[in-house]
Amino acid sequence: MPFPDGTFEAIYNFSVFTHLSADMHEAWAMELRRVLRPGGLLIATTHGDHYRYLLAQRAEREAYDRGEIVTQAQYQEGKKWYFAVHPPAYVRNRLLARFERVEQVQPGATADMTQDVWIGFKPHE
Repeated sequence: MPFPDGTFEAIYNFSVFTHLSADMHEAWAMELRRVLRPGGLLIATTHGDHYRYLLAQRAEREAYDRGEIVTQAQYQEGKKWYFAVHPPAYVRNRLLARFERVEQVQPGATADMTQDVWIGFKPHE
């Protein structure tokens, strides 16, 4: 992104990780972290347990259950139909591992939104 380090106090990253490859997940998380100020807030959404049912292949479900990200990569990355499904363990232990006070809000039965919402703060280094 064309912004200096530490530009933003908060970033809202809605339905972006949900359409990126595993490699791009980590690169994008690092870029978001770079442009956040120390103590800055990241709000991001992912396809969590609510989307596990979309994993049609047994190997995909097993990978998800092991805490691995699963992508449906037969479409162009970044487009609507290219999607990633994120086990909570992956988000905590890999994607947002360099953030502090990471919290997950899962969609409820009456929620209008089906994606998981994650918050994390860039550490004061």
